[in-house]
Amino acid sequence: MSDYDVSAAVKALTSSDVFVDGEATLSHQSQIESAFRDDHIAVAVLPDGANSTLSASQLADQIKTGTAGKYDTVIVVIDSGQDTYGVASSHDASAITSALYGANNPDGGEAIMAASNTIASIEHPVPRGSGGEDSGTNLVVIGSGVLGLAVLGAAVVFLFRKFAGRSPADKVFERLPAELHQQVVALKELTARHEALPSGGLGYQLGQILENSTELFERLERKGTQQQARVAAVEYTDTLAKLNRALGIDYYLDILAKPALWEDSDRRLKEVRDAVGATQQQLIKNIRQVNASQDLEFQVALESLVGSMNTPSVESIYTTKPEGEIES
Repeated sequence: MSDYDVSAAVKALTSSDVFVDGEATLSHQSQIESAFRDDHIAVAVLPDGANSTLSASQLADQIKTGTAGKYDTVIVVIDSGQDTYGVASSHDASAITSALYGANNPDGGEAIMAASNTIASIEHPVPRGSGGEDSGTNLVVIGSGVLGLAVLGAAVVFLFRKFAGRSPADKVFERLPAELHQQVVALKELTARHEALPSGGLGYQLGQILENSTELFERLERKGTQQQARVAAVEYTDTLAKLNRALGIDYYLDILAKPALWEDSDRRLKEVRDAVGATQQQLIKNIRQVNASQDLEFQVALESLVGSMNTPSVESIYTTKPEGEIES
């Protein structure tokens, strides 16, 4: 499938704050328009599959750029059986994404309404109308659920600080092959989703992978060789692509939500957790090798994890390749 064309969304958002593709739907559309009126927030609802080649966040970036600064924040909803989100923001895209997933609702319209107060607090840290008779009206916390989202959003700010918006870390990846940057963006979105889970999520561990991936490529850029950077980019594009598939709504998240529908659900969940841990260990080892001006060694392979996703059989979480061997 070719890249989704955002031109219709860009055109529509010049006169309205909400765009819904003809092949998509959005519940509570009028309420969402009212909730975000004058907040410089746009919502674009795109059909299932629109994010097949670009992530939802990348589509949001395209729309935000296309609307030429009209919006501080663009929220993209991918309309599917379980809606997914991408955010481009001049404020804190990661905290907004986390708030949306933290609503724990498969319907995008419901999730946006549930997270609207949290999103407003991120867009306007100082309550709107401060000092007037309507002071704080739009930031009233209704019940512990919204308060919990606000606390969660604040906690995630620290974890994602290096990855929100177009940070220096993002720019490091943008100078590398597009495939690697795309996998990093996809992992950022999955991290927010895992962080929002009440239990069983791997948000902290994935945040560590994101942070150490940045450290590795920043250090390769400063201290390493072009050859090392190219080889590392190929290796981690492959590794992150496999992790993203394993961590998403069609595998880990589905097993976590509906374990009775999967054979060996506990073993499958453990496989993914162990693969995440093995990747983190390799990243740390590679960073140490760059610091010591040593050749990079890539010993983590996730073929058995992929095999487990494709077939019922599995031998191990990951295999060890001979030192220095690079997968084709």
